[in-house]
Amino acid sequence: MRTAQDIQHEMKVTSAEDMNKVFAKMRGKRFKPGAVTGEPVRARVENDRLLADCECRGAEYVDPDDLRFFCHSCDNKSNGGAYRPIELPEVM
Repeated sequence: MRTAQDIQHEMKVTSAEDMNKVFAKMRGKRFKPGAVTGEPVRARVENDRLLADCECRGAEYVDPDDLRFFCHSCDNKSNGGAYRPIELPEVM
């Protein structure tokens, strides 16, 4: 199954945090989400990918070892820009 860890490996970064910083820099933004707060997002498996959906209709790959969600479509705007927790599906 393809996860955020595969993307991190391709980008030659060692963590989801570093991956988020690279994505933000590519978009001309600074990445500074801080604590994990708010309502959890539910991860799902689709076409052998582990994804989580944002209410803005964006979706991001999930790192099963780092259950913090950050949407690069809206910068987690509805959550004040902070990480949100991720709930993994029971079956993966």
